[in-house]
Amino acid sequence: ELELPRGSIAGHLRLPDGSLPDGGALWLRRTDGTSELAAFMRTSLIAVEEDGSFLIEGLHPGTYALTATVEDMGVVTTHGIRVRPDAATKDVELLLQAAGKLTGIVHDADGNPMIDAAVVLRDQAGQRCFKLHTLTDHEGRFELKKVPVGEHMVSAYTDTQRSPYVQVRVAAETELALPLRLQPATRVSVRIEDADGNMARGVLSVTNELGHEFVGLATQDEIEEVFTQTAADEGRRVGPLEPGQYVIRVTDANGATSEQSVRLEAGEQALTLSLPSED
Repeated sequence: ELELPRGSIAGHLRLPDGSLPDGGALWLRRTDGTSELAAFMRTSLIAVEEDGSFLIEGLHPGTYALTATVEDMGVVTTHGIRVRPDAATKDVELLLQAAGKLTGIVHDADGNPMIDAAVVLRDQAGQRCFKLHTLTDHEGRFELKKVPVGEHMVSAYTDTQRSPYVQVRVAAETELALPLRLQPATRVSVRIEDADGNMARGVLSVTNELGHEFVGLATQDEIEEVFTQTAADEGRRVGPLEPGQYVIRVTDANGATSEQSVRLEAGEQALTLSLPSED
């Protein structure tokens, strides 16, 4: 199999005033590919020079995201960075932002503090905030530091419950406290078949009415779930999700797609997506 020539990404981190930081932390993720697990496992910590510059070479063609932070600054991510064969993607700038802090407490549907609930963020565009997630403590409390200033959406979940996303505005060097209340959630098991009814492979997507993606890996619990899932013929399980309307889509290696618009209620649900024939 012929391998395409590889490309590179070069750029700088910049502080809010436009100056260059003294180093920093930078993570690179491949955000396309044949599986969400593979995309997560492609995450790499990248060296940043003392002048805030970086150069990442030997990259396979594809789409990437860069996440950066420096001391006392918020964690910021730039999505949709394209790497082309045998070409350099230059002048990529990540503008760092001042940081605030989110604290709060998560309760279950009966009002009891929830231990070990995952708390996650999305930015204003609905993208999940890489490196910004945590678990609640033995009193149901959580703390998220290095949250960049601006609008965010916050949610908490366990295996069977999820809170609605709450819109928050984070200000620099301030702490915002909020309560989150869990509700019964839904999980969907998706079996992918070819035109003959045989098990098939493909990249799965589950989006809500706002277009937010819910297939992916943001926490350690989700990683462990992928490794411990039952055989593929029982379906890919996605969740926990808020009950509501979703579009579930699968795309195979040839670009063929199949999708369904479904309303998911609380509890376990299953559906089958059949890919079209190659004819």
